Amino acid sequence: MMHRYKHLFAVILLVAVLSIPAAHSACFPASERRALRTDLEPIRLAYGSWDGAIVDNILATILLEEKLGIPAEIIDLAGISDENVIEKLGLGEVDAYMELWGLDDVLDDYIALKTVQNLGPLGFVARLGWYIPDYVANISRSMTSYDAYYFAETVEIFQRETINSSATTGDTLTSLSVADSVDDTLNSDVCNPSNGSATLQDCHDALSALVEQVRETYRLQENNTQLITFWTPPPYWLPLDETIIRNLGLPFNATVIPMLPEEADDVESAIVRNIHEAYAARKPFITYFYKPHSIFSSISGVGLRRVTLPEYTEVCATLGDGYNCDYPAEVVKKVAWAGLKQKNSVAYSFVSQFSYTEYAQQDIVAASVYQNKTLEEATCAWLLNNRAVWESLLPDPDSLVTPTETAPAARITMFTLAGLIVLICLIMGLMTWHFRRIRIIQSASPTYLLLILFGAVMSMLWIFLDYSDDPSTAQCTARVWMRHLGFSIMFSALFLKTYRIARVFKATVTKSSPLNDRRLFYHFLQMNAVVILILIIWTVVNPPHAEQLISGNESYLVCNINWWDNAMYILEVVALGGLAVVCFSVRKAPSAFNESKFIALSVYNWLVVAVILQIILRATKGNATFFFIIESLEVLLTVPIIVGLLLVPKLYLTLKGKGGEVSTSSYRANSTPRQHNHTPSGEPSSAKQRRDIEMSSGNGSDTAGEQNNSPKRSSSIEPAPAPSSKADLKEMNALRTENARLLKETEAMRLQLMRMNNPHASS
Repeated sequence: MMHRYKHLFAVILLVAVLSIPAAHSACFPASERRALRTDLEPIRLAYGSWDGAIVDNILATILLEEKLGIPAEIIDLAGISDENVIEKLGLGEVDAYMELWGLDDVLDDYIALKTVQNLGPLGFVARLGWYIPDYVANISRSMTSYDAYYFAETVEIFQRETINSSATTGDTLTSLSVADSVDDTLNSDVCNPSNGSATLQDCHDALSALVEQVRETYRLQENNTQLITFWTPPPYWLPLDETIIRNLGLPFNATVIPMLPEEADDVESAIVRNIHEAYAARKPFITYFYKPHSIFSSISGVGLRRVTLPEYTEVCATLGDGYNCDYPAEVVKKVAWAGLKQKNSVAYSFVSQFSYTEYAQQDIVAASVYQNKTLEEATCAWLLNNRAVWESLLPDPDSLVTPTETAPAARITMFTLAGLIVLICLIMGLMTWHFRRIRIIQSASPTYLLLILFGAVMSMLWIFLDYSDDPSTAQCTARVWMRHLGFSIMFSALFLKTYRIARVFKATVTKSSPLNDRRLFYHFLQMNAVVILILIIWTVVNPPHAEQLISGNESYLVCNINWWDNAMYILEVVALGGLAVVCFSVRKAPSAFNESKFIALSVYNWLVVAVILQIILRATKGNATFFFIIESLEVLLTVPIIVGLLLVPKLYLTLKGKGGEVSTSSYRANSTPRQHNHTPSGEPSSAKQRRDIEMSSGNGSDTAGEQNNSPKRSSSIEPAPAPSSKADLKEMNALRTENARLLKETEAMRLQLMRMNNPHASS
């Protein structure tokens, strides 16, 4: 029993080994092969149903893998039409299609959509047409021109069973000497370019007259039933042979190529078999066929010559049933998925440069067909024997640009930091709203503090919107809007609230109307409307889009930086400079309003960090992770700083219960003594001192006008003791000034309460 199990195990093992697909056999010696890169995604090459297309892919695969170290995969699309192959290319399901015949109109549509690229000619032209064996063509030089087939003697040749190897023009086709006069006409002065008086039209007219003469003199009798058998493919191949024969009046009988039962779905094999059989028997024949094909190789043992028809023109192509010219020649081209260059720049360069002749392709396929070699063996033999042909086409594999992505750890880290900052901003916003009546918050304009926080949150979205390594135009546009509009909201709110303080503490402020919150918000909307207008124009005229950056051998996609970005950054620098000037003007404001040092630090930090990071981004080229981190730091090192400097001290003092203890007056008891001029009544005499009193109401400039209109009251303060020194006198005068301010505040509040509680008072 154990014996039986051992045999069974051996059989299973053998089947398993045989079922393992054979590895790709190497073509070049080990010393000439490059190590295969396992970190790269394979290049997917698709091929059609004919041997030539398979050879293209085998050849490209060997060079990609063994000479460039790039893995390649061959995908069989034999049962799919070329139109569907182009569609698969557009969807990125395959990377390249090495041999496409025609279909320019279909290809143009995908090229317009920027999903498929035409990588140029493969190196040869595909030709459909009529062919005769060389032993028939050798009878006369005119046999390769359709004009020769108007002669009865030509028809007589094609009625023979075989063509004798000694057949010549003189002993078999005396009338064809007339047709030879066509060549004589071409060599005459009327068609000679060196003859200055000869024109192309003259040559054309001479040939036309000769052809008509030959037709009339040697035309076949209408009752002559002898016709030349012409082999044509089945109708589903859509040949034009019958139409051309009819319109040129040629004595041909278009007959579908004889096919064996097993060749019902293989017309090409039927044509090749019939050619070989007829050629071996030296029978005269004329057939439809195409080049390139292995039968045209010298290895096949068959010699075929092309019969020239009237030249193909675009006008002829539009004649429909009147078509009477040659088949159009098709430039064989290579097409690729538009993302191939991003996927693998070296493979893209190789496919773009790759080319070889139809003779090389024919010889490779012929070696497989007629010498019992596999297509891989025949391709490898050609590569080894024709190094000079392909070595110059290989790009430098060391220049391989590999698409890379941002490291997940870096993305998670930056997203986490940005999320924490957004959360902190939301908490600060709630605290600002809750403590909006505390003096230190109220004097800083809570509305504009909230706007600054809102702009900071918008700026943080710049990081969150960089979530993809393949950003779309919409994503890049959204990032630009969040970045610059967020800055605009922060800057305009900070600038306007600082500007209002500057106006209050400026000498000429008494002659201008106060800037209340409503007027200030109107200016805020104006400033941001300008930025929105610029962003709209930018989006319409030149929307941001993804572009490829290359660092070393790595590539990655980022939202492009253009002159619109530069213009916006210049405007922001100018705006920060203006904010710095306004900050300087309020440097001596009371402590509740004096944010100048914090704003100055923020402006300095913003300018230094932004300039340094922009220089790094533009002057150095790191990988995708480096670029993402630098871009993120541009926001993370600027926005939180300004938010922290403006709000953290205020909220800290508020939470400590000291938010109402800050001074809103210019008076400072412990400050360095300054010279003050007072009226005898103890009230401040200068305009600046009056503004300090007005500003100290806690409502900012909104109540300044109201305070100016409040009635004056005489001081009821008892006389103070006589000062003992000059310093004491100054201290007493300062106290009187502060006392007068408090009295004015009290009176203003009393009058306000009276108006609110008196039902008879006018509204």
